[in-house]
Amino acid sequence: MDDKISSAPQPLSRIFGYDIARTLTLIGMVIISFWELGGEGEDSPAWLNFFVKIIMGRAAVAFVMLAGVGLHLLTQGALMSNDPKRLAESRHQLMKRALFLFIIGILNSLIWPWDILHFYAVYFMITAYLLCASNRLVWTLILLAIFIFADFMLLTQFDRGMEWESIRPQDLWHLSGVFYHLMFGGIYPVFPWIGFLLIGLWIGRRGLIHRGFRNKMILAGIVAVLIAEGLSWAYFNVLATNWRLLKFMGLMPWFTIDPWEPMPLFFLSGAGSAIVAISLCMIFTEKFSTARWLPPLVAAGQSTLTLYVAHTLVGTVAILTMDYFDLDYPLFAVWGTLVYFAAAAVFCYQWNRRYQRGPLELLMRRFMARPVKLTFSGLDPFDFNKHKRGSKGSGFRPLSGSLPESEEYSGHAPCAERPFP
Repeated sequence: MDDKISSAPQPLSRIFGYDIARTLTLIGMVIISFWELGGEGEDSPAWLNFFVKIIMGRAAVAFVMLAGVGLHLLTQGALMSNDPKRLAESRHQLMKRALFLFIIGILNSLIWPWDILHFYAVYFMITAYLLCASNRLVWTLILLAIFIFADFMLLTQFDRGMEWESIRPQDLWHLSGVFYHLMFGGIYPVFPWIGFLLIGLWIGRRGLIHRGFRNKMILAGIVAVLIAEGLSWAYFNVLATNWRLLKFMGLMPWFTIDPWEPMPLFFLSGAGSAIVAISLCMIFTEKFSTARWLPPLVAAGQSTLTLYVAHTLVGTVAILTMDYFDLDYPLFAVWGTLVYFAAAAVFCYQWNRRYQRGPLELLMRRFMARPVKLTFSGLDPFDFNKHKRGSKGSGFRPLSGSLPESEEYSGHAPCAERPFP
């Protein structure tokens, strides 16, 4: 089916789909964070450890990929204008946004060593100069990001277990320590994690609102996961065990699927699962667009920066409080996440009805020195006050039939009078 002629949902459904995907991926990251904070592992039930193992790293992959989608939506107006000055201003705003995220991320990392925001900042700085890159160049850079890290790990005999203790805050006061931490040694290094953001940038250009393209991406994602997981399983359960072919043991890192040592098979599996999850969120949102419980989830998805930073503070304070009173906290990853997101969804819904953006999102807006029409999620957040329900079950109603032309998705946006080949 041709992507361009396939029926597509209303633009607002598209926005809600990405917001719901952000909400669900952030929930996955919070589960992992609370699982780590609670010191769970061997003491946790097998089903919880199995679930955490499945989403470990993959939630962050989807989160980064959605950031790439958002970057395209955020800048497509400048790309479509064919105005070099407007494009330069758009890059300038991205750099400001990146600086804000870097500052917040460094502050957050003082209490949360697994912070992702300061890595986000570097991804944004690099991607700001790739907005006009052709799709061919984008995919070339994705492959380079994958294999640069793989070569680094093999040539330096990189071992996360050995290197983890060497990543200390004092290293960040030295240029070499900063470079190593951001590019290779950190938990979400530029190589290869920027590849996930570039895939999101490419997906943003194509648009998951088109059902034909979305179905193709779901199929491609499933195939990618099956290939990656199948190759890994075959190596560890057939070649390296039953046949005991020692000459293959040197290839072991290439068949490992580990988010903290992201070799090519993890990249393939993580990207495939993220694409499937995001696409299913789009379908889910279209199907339940009239549900009354959707607005709080959408509001949470529009305030993910606030919720991400808040969960590190809330989780840390909760653990310290329970330790102080000598309380046990089994399954904290489960009940802690449920309580946190129930409260967060209600807060975001009420807050967005008045302020339209989350607290940190508003602070970032002011930091950028001038009003920014587009948000971190790509489009203006949903105004729950202006969109009233006509009758029971009437769902969301836009103020007009479509968004303004400058915010409308139109497939390949021209850049300097040329499409993305």
